[in-house]
Amino acid sequence: MKSKKIRVIAIIILIILFNMFTNSYVKASVEDLGNIQGNTVNNTTGTNDNTTDTNTNIDNSTGLYYKVIDNEITIIGSNENMQIINIPSIIAGNPVTTIESGAFENRIDIKNVTFPNTIKRIGESAFSGCTELKEINFPNTNFSIEGLAFEGCISLKEIIIPTDTVWHGIFYNCTGLEKVTFTDNVKSISGNEIFFNCNNLKEVYIPNTVTHIGENVFNKVNSNFSIYGNSNSYAKQFCEENGINFVESTGNLEEEQKPNEDEQKPSEEQDPQGQQNEEKNQTQNNNKNNDKTVATKKLPKARFNKYYNTNNNNCVNIKYNFL
Repeated sequence: MKSKKIRVIAIIILIILFNMFTNSYVKASVEDLGNIQGNTVNNTTGTNDNTTDTNTNIDNSTGLYYKVIDNEITIIGSNENMQIINIPSIIAGNPVTTIESGAFENRIDIKNVTFPNTIKRIGESAFSGCTELKEINFPNTNFSIEGLAFEGCISLKEIIIPTDTVWHGIFYNCTGLEKVTFTDNVKSISGNEIFFNCNNLKEVYIPNTVTHIGENVFNKVNSNFSIYGNSNSYAKQFCEENGINFVESTGNLEEEQKPNEDEQKPSEEQDPQGQQNEEKNQTQNNNKNNDKTVATKKLPKARFNKYYNTNNNNCVNIKYNFL
């Protein structure tokens, strides 16, 4: 009987000791696991800073907030009360390639923004609701502009688009927008309803390089707007198929470039002190023929651009031609 009690007591003691050991082991294991996880996170954001840094950083020289992802800079915002956003091509030794979605959304202080040649992507709604934004300077490269990137920028009046990688509604509800120019980098205009509710849009310039225009690109646009382009361009065909007013640019240019008779220099063969009437008539006829030749020959590129910059108010600052 006595030995039985001793065995029971011994078993109870063993159970207590086992429970104490088990609880201590589990607790230690959980703590060790936590330490391992913590060390892993620190290594990702610490020892590999040159590759990825998910922390928010600030570039003091520009006031821009950024993250480093795979050795590239993503801009995520900026200090407040910055009217001019001039995004550099390099920050902390890494190229600036991305504007994060919503990075500058509803910033009513921004009036001007300039992007570098290194930019690859402007995220969705990146500048949506920037109602005081009046000027956008894109690089002359091919990059992606995601959906609604400049939605509601109602102070924007003119824009030059150098890329054909555009998503839906990038200028949705930009009610002040009047003139749009696609550069000769652009081969296709495919974004869905890019200019939705741009009810003051008047002029869209499309170069010969464009060979495709999506059927919904100009949905819900001011019905009185016109597309400008070359007479043998796809833009003209698109306008004819969709009932959009088309204006031939080069025809007017050639006519305007025609020299004035009173500005022409006299021929070296002319006698300034008198000639027979028959010789004068022959000279005048030759001058008229020369005029016709100038009016119909293909204009040099420089003269084309000079015309656009000086003689046609509707084309001020246009740097690209439709030759």
